[in-house]
Amino acid sequence: MPHLLAAVVVVDHSLISCPTLQVSGVQGDCTGFGLHMTAEELAAFNVRRAARGKPPTTSSPGIRFLKAGSGKGREGWWNSEKFMEQARDIVDAVEILYPGHQLVFEVDWSCGHNAFAPDALRVENMNVKYGGKQAKMRETVVSKDDLGRNSPQLKDGDTQFMQFQKEDGPPWYDQNAPADDVLGDDGKVTHEGYVGRPKGMKQILWERGLWDDVCQCGCGKPLIANASKDEDQCRSMSGRLKRCHDFATERSEFDKLLRDRGHIPLFSPKYHPEVAGSGIEYSWGKAKFAYRRTDVNERGFHGTVKHVLGPEVLDINRVRKFGRRARQYMRVYLHMATAQPDGARQKDDIEKHVLVSACPLLVSCPRDSQF
Repeated sequence: MPHLLAAVVVVDHSLISCPTLQVSGVQGDCTGFGLHMTAEELAAFNVRRAARGKPPTTSSPGIRFLKAGSGKGREGWWNSEKFMEQARDIVDAVEILYPGHQLVFEVDWSCGHNAFAPDALRVENMNVKYGGKQAKMRETVVSKDDLGRNSPQLKDGDTQFMQFQKEDGPPWYDQNAPADDVLGDDGKVTHEGYVGRPKGMKQILWERGLWDDVCQCGCGKPLIANASKDEDQCRSMSGRLKRCHDFATERSEFDKLLRDRGHIPLFSPKYHPEVAGSGIEYSWGKAKFAYRRTDVNERGFHGTVKHVLGPEVLDINRVRKFGRRARQYMRVYLHMATAQPDGARQKDDIEKHVLVSACPLLVSCPRDSQF
């Protein structure tokens, strides 16, 4: 199957002393910057949006503008929900523009890009006991590898619910817990009921046969919620759950979206924007460079931002040059990781050798120069 490489990066553009405008864009060697679409392609795209219960749009999802902030006329802040909405639109658009192709979708390591669904199996969102402020997670099917030796209440292939059901008994460690909330004279809850409440780590471990009153590794200490020291890992409740297959293989929303539709999700290397997919960071830099040299009064703030992100500034040839530069940096780093030239003894000598031999352009051309 042919591959199509695209990269999405979300940035906050506070370009001048006007209200902040956040911009999210997509870039690829085939698509250029912004994923331009004809009227016919946009109509087909809106059909897909309608199938997801979304209103029609008059612009490509390749560039999204957000009037960031709170208050009148503001649209909030860019978050994981807005990113996933754009990601779904981009996948729909690319499948229309390039049918039969497999999309390689690269993003940076923003926490919003790797966010999990609210009901994902995440021990970070669990309390030790039932109820309280913890996430209501989805049910899961347990495998024999996730069951312990301590009289598990489940068997291989059973569905485990993460909330107490009406037919469930009380928590094993609190047999007097009420099924429903107990209210005081003032109408406030004095004792939380367990039905419909998240079970918590203690109950989930017990149902899987992974609970021990004291750790069986020989230390004889009771289990703890989380372990900060290596020697305490064996008695960590969260650690035991994290090692279960269903918790360990839980995928982020972005990963699920791409893989379930036959595409490939990638994350750019951390702390290295110079190699971010298809050189998108250079496009942001070029856009800001052009903005600072453009008369804002002519088009207004928003109009100027849209202009510098348009094809008059970021044409397809320029975008491809930026992509080539990102790949040149990748070549350098690959050589630095693998090359061992004869006679080179010191680390500095090796780095100088591979920088000169692998990519002469980078030695003579500074990173922030403009094409």
